[in-house]
Amino acid sequence: MARNYGKSGKENSKRNGSTRPGGLGRAGGQGESDGDGIENGIDPGDIPGLHRDSKSPITTGKAGFGKMLSQLRELQRSHLAYVESHEERLQMRLKAAQEHHQSVTEQMKILEQEILNLLGETVS
Repeated sequence: MARNYGKSGKENSKRNGSTRPGGLGRAGGQGESDGDGIENGIDPGDIPGLHRDSKSPITTGKAGFGKMLSQLRELQRSHLAYVESHEERLQMRLKAAQEHHQSVTEQMKILEQEILNLLGETVS
């Protein structure tokens, strides 16, 4: 890495385009909180899924839990309907496969017997 020293004799970082001493590891830079709860210009209250205050839908009491419970029950119903439907399709496919196997096995036995009969006639 090329190093650039200014008039002060301190190293200036060319990697990040900064002419300030210290480069990436310096203290007091971007990302440091000033105590107002806002870091990097983003208020934690604005982040979806991050509920830290008392106004959160999750912490509003029975209404919030009731909504979560109804969502859970709907998810359970949906999953059970899917699984049962899939199970029915699998059972139908298994039955069809078993019927096909039986049919092909019978046809192969008949064909084998015909071949043996033909060979028996030519051998005699």
